[in-house]
Amino acid sequence: MDYFTIAVSALLMIIGAIAVRICRSKKPLLVLMFLIYGAAVLYLTLLSRVPEINYNLDIVWFRAARAAIDIDGGLIALLKTVIKEGIESGLDRIHLESLVHLDGVILNVLLFIPLGYLLPAMFRGVNRWWKMLLLGLAVSGLIEAAQGYFHLGWVEPDDLMNNTLGAVIGYTIWAVFLKKRITYRF
Repeated sequence: MDYFTIAVSALLMIIGAIAVRICRSKKPLLVLMFLIYGAAVLYLTLLSRVPEINYNLDIVWFRAARAAIDIDGGLIALLKTVIKEGIESGLDRIHLESLVHLDGVILNVLLFIPLGYLLPAMFRGVNRWWKMLLLGLAVSGLIEAAQGYFHLGWVEPDDLMNNTLGAVIGYTIWAVFLKKRITYRF
């Protein structure tokens, strides 16, 4: 995945904002936005990847965070320090090694933000944050399962968390800013 994700997310938000001002009928626009978004997600997560011959399923929690952040003495030592000496002393144990590894985290969150605001705008049943959380988790789970089945990249639990977070952020954007402006329920 690359910065194409950011471009698609930003483009969909801009198109949606412009359309709210211009269009009277929002249904065709929402359908178009959802189709463009779905095609982009399908391409980025499955179609643009080449199957790996020597595929090895390696489930590691917080892979990017572990590569980006170093904690002196480990997590348990950090927690002990925070409990005994306070948060400031605990923060002294944390060292940022590299932001490069966090790119994937950011991109996975951004990838699902449009899902979070398009689905509730289109369907009556997606009217609570926890429903969006479950839908984001389900869609992300399907993508991860397909990637694992077809040997297309790493199957990571972090992707499930980050994608689901993106869907909930998108839902929050819809609920706070867009609910009255772009909602058309099928």
